[in-house]
Amino acid sequence: MSTNTTSVWRKKLKELEIVVVIPTYNNGKTLAAVIEEVCRYADDIIVVNDGSTDDTANILEQYPAIRTITHPVNKGKGTALKHGLSQAKKEGFRYAITIDSDGQHFASDIPCFIEAIEKEPDTLLVGARNLASDNITFSSCISVCLKLPQSIYCLSAVRVVIRFLLSAEGL
Repeated sequence: MSTNTTSVWRKKLKELEIVVVIPTYNNGKTLAAVIEEVCRYADDIIVVNDGSTDDTANILEQYPAIRTITHPVNKGKGTALKHGLSQAKKEGFRYAITIDSDGQHFASDIPCFIEAIEKEPDTLLVGARNLASDNITFSSCISVCLKLPQSIYCLSAVRVVIRFLLSAEGL
């Protein structure tokens, strides 16, 4: 994808007030590559370091423009997402796209979400992983099946675009 093409998407994210939220826990091996890919599409990025004990903190120091929330101890993905989404709301973003830091979500899918938002504003969009992919583990598949119905903050193995309603509870 050319730089010119990704600059169009960067502009659209700004216009639509979209932030990308990346929760991470001990994904030091994949985090930098995920951030680099997301940076091709987005200027506004919030990373929630959920108590990582690997080199995640050092990696995040290499990206001073990215907003970082750091939990001193691991609180779980649900809490990491909740804190990232709360920060996005506090900063005035209208939407958030969450992308996992394990490399199994693709920043190149961001344009699909933007197009969907433009067609149907103010909707919740959920994109599921391709469960037939070689890099999807059995536990990832179980996570998709068991956690999706439970809570919006327990979304494992999906990307989400959320409309930040001023009256939203829990944020």
